[in-house]
Amino acid sequence: MQVDAGSVGIACQTVDEAATMVAAGFGDIMITNSLVDGKKLSRFLELAKQASMSLTADSDEAIEELARLAAASGQKASVYVECDIGGRRTGFTDPDLAAAFAVRTAVTN
Repeated sequence: MQVDAGSVGIACQTVDEAATMVAAGFGDIMITNSLVDGKKLSRFLELAKQASMSLTADSDEAIEELARLAAASGQKASVYVECDIGGRRTGFTDPDLAAAFAVRTAVTN
């Protein structure tokens, strides 16, 4: 209904949810949960061959593994820096640390 109303993309929490959306024909999907596991990152990159995929990240570990897997498959990944805007769950709370992470992410990716 959101896409029919003009929404451009879909947000998902998991790779499984994203796979369901890709299978349903959605073409622009963001995973809003930082992925660290190599299997999940590999599956994310497989989905990125079928749809425009992006994800959020807040750790060097995730970015390094994603960069390694993406390079091995000749892909690049769209990554957004995850910032905590008050929920105190995940993400950077310090803008300077978030900016430094963004620079590392851009260089790594």
